[in-house]
Amino acid sequence: MKKLLILSLLISIGIVVSCKSSGQKNTKTEKPEIPNDFRVVFYNCENLFDTINNLNVNDDEWVPTSKLKWNTKKYTKKVRNISRVISIVNSEELPALVGLGEIENRNVLNDLVNSPYLKDANYQIVYHENNGRRNVDEALLIKPDRIKLLISFNIPVVDSDNYEREILYAKVLVMEKDTLNIFVNHWRSRNGDMDKTESKRLPFASKLREKVDSLFSKNANANILIMGDFNDEPDNTSISLILSAWPLTDKIYPESLYNLFYLPFKSGAGTVFHKRWLLFDQMIVSSNLLVPKEKGLHYKTGSAMVIEKKWMLYPTSAGSIPFGSFDDKTYLGGYSDHLPVIIMLKTKKEKTE
Repeated sequence: MKKLLILSLLISIGIVVSCKSSGQKNTKTEKPEIPNDFRVVFYNCENLFDTINNLNVNDDEWVPTSKLKWNTKKYTKKVRNISRVISIVNSEELPALVGLGEIENRNVLNDLVNSPYLKDANYQIVYHENNGRRNVDEALLIKPDRIKLLISFNIPVVDSDNYEREILYAKVLVMEKDTLNIFVNHWRSRNGDMDKTESKRLPFASKLREKVDSLFSKNANANILIMGDFNDEPDNTSISLILSAWPLTDKIYPESLYNLFYLPFKSGAGTVFHKRWLLFDQMIVSSNLLVPKEKGLHYKTGSAMVIEKKWMLYPTSAGSIPFGSFDDKTYLGGYSDHLPVIIMLKTKKEKTE
């Protein structure tokens, strides 16, 4: 009897081991498929400054001894808030490209990409320090599993009152096959009066158009993506005439620029509030990105929108407005005085047999 029990036990063990071995042989370890569409976000962070007083930078407001009483607790909350906004644009994955405005330095970018909301993206930082009077820089975050940085640098712009600021340029390779030229902008502020300050923004539009024409002269089908806070709306002179960024139409002309946020603007969308909603934050693309292709990078029709969640807004007597860090000198602890904008780009891989 004991021999029979032992024999039965050995047979059972052998069956289990055989099944496990068979299962292991049939199991293939494959990398997860990377989707062919990805999101692009631009967000003016409203003074993402650390608390350290840099003598070479005009950051006196953003220290503990200032009127704003900017300190580590407020700064930490600011980083968390900005990262939260970036993270909510898609429940499935973080955006592959994030343009940022009003950044003080690389240190705040390091804190941002290492925040709990964003650290899983392993973002690569594209940043070059600004030489202007006020250190509000542009930056770009890219996901290295989708996008490879080829080259980047700042393009200096000097406006009508000899104020220097830069446009960030980056040339990247998308999904190892499509080249994309990116310009991240933050043009001079209106300070509440569009007509009196318009001349300060026209040099930005002229310089940007010059760079775009240079790209077109080398490649008529250049993929160009322009994003930023322009402090002008889509139908203002700087964007519609000098930069020549047109509304989307049924007819797409080669070697042209099209403003993806012209239609949202006409529908009443806004990203910032000054007495009324204004659409300052926009994305503009070259015509080649508007032609759907079996293979190649292109814009997903209808994906341009302003990101607006109830918790990103602050109630006032004029209605709900972007929930910023401050209301004048009063600390609110919000996100930014701008809302972010988003588009989706798509690219198709070549089929493999």
